Amino acid sequence: MRDQQTIRPGYGASLGVGALAGLRSASGLAAVSSALAGSPVAGAANGALALAARFGPLLRVAAVGELLLDKLPFMPNRTSPIALAGRVLLGAIAGGLAAQSGGANWLIGGVIGGAAAIAATFAGFHLRRLAVTALRIPDPLVALVEDALVVGGASTLARRITVEPGAVAVPAA
Repeated sequence: MRDQQTIRPGYGASLGVGALAGLRSASGLAAVSSALAGSPVAGAANGALALAARFGPLLRVAAVGELLLDKLPFMPNRTSPIALAGRVLLGAIAGGLAAQSGGANWLIGGVIGGAAAIAATFAGFHLRRLAVTALRIPDPLVALVEDALVVGGASTLARRITVEPGAVAVPAA
């Protein structure tokens, strides 16, 4: 028996990374790229999975930067049309990549990731507002708790997403 379970064939991972993108837009892609970094895909000559693996460090820096920028007062509301569109797009891309890495259909994974991003965007927005108003918890503290949940979720998903044989053609060395 294995010490930890992996998420297969990819649609569960699509849901997870899409939800992460709904909470912090860059986090879903950062999780997928982290999962791909140590896989055979990282050495592939081309393809979306290879690109995600290669740009992993940049995506992780973007995710950390977003955690910091989110606290600034001039940042737009996550449910504003432009912010929501970005979250849905990034959730769909991350969901498609997660599905493809598991050998599943990237388009279905993308739809799942985008839908999860929408749901998580609004759920996170309303839960955060509820914690601030009803529970009288300061917004910066709620934001930090949300950040911790996102980082923990991204880390867990990155460890559990696997690259299935045949998910991408990897050239022989």
